[in-house]
Amino acid sequence: MFAGIRGIGVGGGIGRPLRAGCKSCPFPACLPGATRNWAWRGSQPIPAASWYRPIVLRLFQYFAINAGRPLPKEKILDDLWPDTDPAKAWATFRTVYSRLRKLIEPYMRPKAANRYISLNSDTYTFDPDGQAYIDVVQFQQIVGHALHNRDTRAVSTIPKPLVETLQSYAPLLPDLPYAEWLLEPRQRVQELYVEGCLFLAQAYLVQGENGTAVTWARQTITAAPWLEEAYQLLMRGYARQGQRTLALHVYNEAAANLKRELNLEPSPLTQQLADSLRTGKSI
Repeated sequence: MFAGIRGIGVGGGIGRPLRAGCKSCPFPACLPGATRNWAWRGSQPIPAASWYRPIVLRLFQYFAINAGRPLPKEKILDDLWPDTDPAKAWATFRTVYSRLRKLIEPYMRPKAANRYISLNSDTYTFDPDGQAYIDVVQFQQIVGHALHNRDTRAVSTIPKPLVETLQSYAPLLPDLPYAEWLLEPRQRVQELYVEGCLFLAQAYLVQGENGTAVTWARQTITAAPWLEEAYQLLMRGYARQGQRTLALHVYNEAAANLKRELNLEPSPLTQQLADSLRTGKSI
């Protein structure tokens, strides 16, 4: 997934670079990944070499993921340099922070306030005024809003932004699989993705768009093989396309995965769906 601002930005992995944009700033940016540029100034990518060292990019990602949140220096040092002597970590941070400020706002006058990072008594806030467009934030807002309103919205009106946002998903900053500071935001985004996919599978099934419902149910299972409701939707979707044998294969898949993931047997409802398939009943 990603994070960033139009003037600076950060990329990460919802299927495309994590981006952001400052509404009033002329130059956008995102993070560089292993095989592509994730940051731009205007329409030009910021070369990977411009980050000087990976830790400069890492600090940028860290700030973007925590946009709008005041971060005491102690937390920053503990998150990014957990096993380093505090005095040495502080010295390293000051150097890295200085380079980051110059990179994201290269035309800033010496000692001038940075437009993107506020500093108050050793507490740092990235994008304090909420002017940035950050992909990971947008993802959470779009999906969260759609899910919050799902009980009041007619099923026939599936929000197009929700579909497009879920289609663009990829894990948040996958090049940092063991960063503890990413565990919570990564899990939060993952859970939203799963819940969003499940909602689309349900909605398309109600609409009678069974093929599309099958696609989203399968997406849900790929991300959360322990979620039994997704198997139920997939069984229904296949059955309503006349593919009852495939639907029964899904039941067997569900039984195996539930046993492996949760050490559970399929619920009575899932077993009933399988029995109906075997006896030719509609589901």
